[in-house]
Amino acid sequence: MTSGNDHIVVTGVSGVITQGTPPVRQEINDLIKNDPMGFSLYVRALSCPTTIVHPSYTSFVAIMKNDPQDLDASYFQIAGIHGQPYIAWQGAGGDQPAAPNEGYCTHSSILFPTWHRPYMALYEQILVKHAKDAAANMPAEWKQKAESFRLPYWDWAKQLTPPKEIMQSQNLDIVSPSGDTDNVENPFYNYHFNPVPDFTDGTADTFRAPTFTRRVADEIRRSTLYVLSRTNSWDAMSNDRAGDGPHPELASSLEQIHNNIHIKTGGFMADVSIAAFDPIFWMHHANVDRLLALWQAIHPKVWVSPSTVTADSDTYTLAIGSKINSLTPLAPFWDGKAPNSFWTSDDVKLVSTFGYTYPELLDNPSPAQLTLTVQALYGASSATAFATAAFATTANSPAARTLEAAAKPLAVTKVPDIIPGVKLPQGPADNFAVGAVAAHDVPEGPPSVESAHEDVEDAKVVDGTAEDDIPEGNKTGLQDWAVRVRAEKYALKTSFDVIIFLLPNDVEESSISTTDSSTWFESDYYVGSVGAFVNSKTEQCGNCRAGIAEKVNIEGFVSLNEAIIEISGLSSFDDEVVHPYLKKNLVWRVRKVSDGAIVLIQDIPSLEVSVWSSALLFVPGAAHLPTFEASKHHHSITADMAGGSARQG
Repeated sequence: MTSGNDHIVVTGVSGVITQGTPPVRQEINDLIKNDPMGFSLYVRALSCPTTIVHPSYTSFVAIMKNDPQDLDASYFQIAGIHGQPYIAWQGAGGDQPAAPNEGYCTHSSILFPTWHRPYMALYEQILVKHAKDAAANMPAEWKQKAESFRLPYWDWAKQLTPPKEIMQSQNLDIVSPSGDTDNVENPFYNYHFNPVPDFTDGTADTFRAPTFTRRVADEIRRSTLYVLSRTNSWDAMSNDRAGDGPHPELASSLEQIHNNIHIKTGGFMADVSIAAFDPIFWMHHANVDRLLALWQAIHPKVWVSPSTVTADSDTYTLAIGSKINSLTPLAPFWDGKAPNSFWTSDDVKLVSTFGYTYPELLDNPSPAQLTLTVQALYGASSATAFATAAFATTANSPAARTLEAAAKPLAVTKVPDIIPGVKLPQGPADNFAVGAVAAHDVPEGPPSVESAHEDVEDAKVVDGTAEDDIPEGNKTGLQDWAVRVRAEKYALKTSFDVIIFLLPNDVEESSISTTDSSTWFESDYYVGSVGAFVNSKTEQCGNCRAGIAEKVNIEGFVSLNEAIIEISGLSSFDDEVVHPYLKKNLVWRVRKVSDGAIVLIQDIPSLEVSVWSSALLFVPGAAHLPTFEASKHHHSITADMAGGSARQG
């Protein structure tokens, strides 16, 4: 563990490097299923005594349960960097006036993805140190495993509900060096405060209130595919702040998808100021970091936007008016170069800097190959499948096989197979005959990373283009439809989400409960949601107070095409067909996340739910994913509704 200048320096993990490749962060389900020794060390690192290795470092058993919460490297203090108790960690920025400059918050900022990278690296380096200490008196293979152990990630886009070992079991059976099992208290189940701080209002243990349903899982998988394959600018990908103009990609940002996971996990995770105390926070944000790394590899020439933004609030280390760019210090994460030197976005661009990588990045895939892998992992949307199928000249081509694997979650019957396994529309792509939709349970999930790689290996890529006989790019005739939701982030000064429903023509709006929001996520008509992930203690957060004063708006998109296919009975995505249907059948509701209370639309005057579409364009060179024309705003669809479109354009 490295320290200097009386600070804990964020170094990442110095571990076993195999032929220049750092160890891989594993998905938590894969770790539990395939690597019982690694999972055992993960548990032991969090729950078994170790020796003191630095005046500020102690074992995570004490950290998790009994250790003094004022130690710099305690679980309490590391989690507290994210919000409460609003103490300048290791004095980073502590020489600034205490109030009103609390916190290091970078939410709703272009620095959101990069700030969390060294944060995860800090947690990981402490975690791995404890894993090594736990293995110190174990056989050599356990010591070797500890050297290569890295923080697992929770791939909620592949499997939304975490394994029972994380969410349900209060005790765990883990393998021991003798080959027997040890029954231990589950360190992932909750975090116990000792003593109980004022900011929890007397609650001694973290808790969750999840709304993990099939509908939500479909939404998360689709949104993840879109942010990776559709967003091309840093601003569109990185944060949930409403943009100045329309986004033709009609895709939510990585931060907005991250918000959705916090909100759908519920409990402590749904409040910015206390979310990091929930042990699942770290696996969630490891996945956010992974998605950032995948997006970087697909867009290797794009990085943190140039300095066109200035800080609009004071924090512990940033003054109002400071430039926000790739050189902005990511405090409080010390880099050890100088007494007051912090990592920057430019410094943390490579995950290998901190001694880890992800499964999809092994073998350095090209952007085109990785795009196909992402598509195989998370499934093509109906519109993408239809658009690509229109140009798939051979049913057995590598691209067609990739689409077959990607589109499995969608099942439309009474139409012929154009691609084996994918039910596609009859006739031209702009005049599909849908027929009845097959009822289906929760999908088993997309293929594993390994099987996705196998599918993609067959698709030869030359100059970024899959090597099939592809016609020149032209318009497919399909419109991609989405709802855009905008609202003031701090309108309710607590986390809330806007829920989108799409009704069949013969179902009344009264079918959506006006008294019990918990039923919404099981509804057959639930399409998606956009969430405001909010700090409930805004008076203690400098960035939050500035956001309130500025009336910062957040933004997110909910794709409609699959819901239109499944629910509407329509025969086309064309304007003249979809427009009147949406005007009659699009419905939205708002709830507070903390208690599920239903919010009256008029209580959020800033809420604007509008409908947008974009024509899909198939362009060779995009790894068989379409590009999009400038988006079109369908103002009149929602203009007459409470919380609907407020303006043209």
